[in-house]
Amino acid sequence: MSYELRPLTLAEILDAAFRLVQTEWRTLIGLSLIIQVPLVLMAIAVPWMFDPMQQPFQPGEEMTDEVLQQIVAAMGGMGLLYLTLYPFIAGAVTASVGHFYLGRPFSLAAAARSGLRSLLRLVASYLVYLIAYFGVMLAVGGLAVLAFVLGGTGLGSLFESVGAIGEVIAGLIGFAIVCFAIYWVLFATVVSSLLPPIVVLESKGAIASVGRAFALGGTAKGRLIGVVLTTGLIVGFPVIGAQMLIGMIPVFGLLVWAAFQAVGFAFTTAVMVVLYFDLRCRAENYDLELLAEQVEAGQGLGR
Repeated sequence: MSYELRPLTLAEILDAAFRLVQTEWRTLIGLSLIIQVPLVLMAIAVPWMFDPMQQPFQPGEEMTDEVLQQIVAAMGGMGLLYLTLYPFIAGAVTASVGHFYLGRPFSLAAAARSGLRSLLRLVASYLVYLIAYFGVMLAVGGLAVLAFVLGGTGLGSLFESVGAIGEVIAGLIGFAIVCFAIYWVLFATVVSSLLPPIVVLESKGAIASVGRAFALGGTAKGRLIGVVLTTGLIVGFPVIGAQMLIGMIPVFGLLVWAAFQAVGFAFTTAVMVVLYFDLRCRAENYDLELLAEQVEAGQGLGR
């Protein structure tokens, strides 16, 4: 199936992502299911581990330090397995979506190789992002507290001296500052969604990928925030609903919940890849650049 590479509306981005998952569901959902296995195993194991009535203890036997260490080791191993699988599957699914969206064939073996190549770089990129994110938040928070201590009292007295109008002005200024802060916090939070497409499709290093994500996402901050939040709502309601309705049913409920999670993961990844190309088309004329490359390579007008 062909997809039109050009700037898209929000509805067109969601529609393209849906068609990608619908058409290539074997690859995208199949890969996404792999990451759900540790979650299902953990959900099955945790009640057994922490419910004494379900553990094979003799009557009156207490949990020993050795058993507790075994439980901690098992949980730690499952967590480590999940943390390893996530960047691998994220890289494989992202690479698959990118190639399918550009109309290029892509096999499961190629997806696995892409996931392996990008695994360490993706983990490093998230670590750099988290360090930068929390570092900036702490710095901004400290400056805000300092500014309030130094100038808050004086400004408050000034507005009070004006009377009711001053209180209204102070309220409006405070509201504007809060909205501005929330906007930038949202942007700094959702921009991490661009890391997988940048790391996998551009093969950049950790620091360069984080800088590239902020630069590319900064060209359309409101668009990025809107797409990520909308996608989260679309995926979140079915997943939470499945978990509430049948998630507590032993084994079967967990399998159904895992399937919903896999579909949601594939769809979310597809949305972010399509958005990545959309931002590049808007900011860098990537659609025209790719068309020129195809013409030079003798591929005609292609898609």
